[in-house]
Amino acid sequence: MDTNRFAVHALDVWGNEEDGYEVNDTYPACAVIEIPDNITPINEGDTEADFIADLLVKAGIIFEGTPTGYYSMDACSDDCAIYLNIATSGKPEFFINRVDC
Repeated sequence: MDTNRFAVHALDVWGNEEDGYEVNDTYPACAVIEIPDNITPINEGDTEADFIADLLVKAGIIFEGTPTGYYSMDACSDDCAIYLNIATSGKPEFFINRVDC
């Protein structure tokens, strides 16, 4: 299975759900995760965002027990960057960029 290395960044975000969000700054989370080329969620009903959240739990970035479906995901067309957002509000929480892009 081929994997790609991604650096994880926490986001400082301004705004709100009604007016929208704007990323003010990014902070390296000092972690690199490996994401397979073809993501296959482990549990039935899980999404690609759930798979990535599980990787962040294993890296010690987010708490174990984060509920399934808590995050949604926006990826760039070239798969070099991923935004992990809080699903209910759309607030960006993490920026994950491929190290070799």
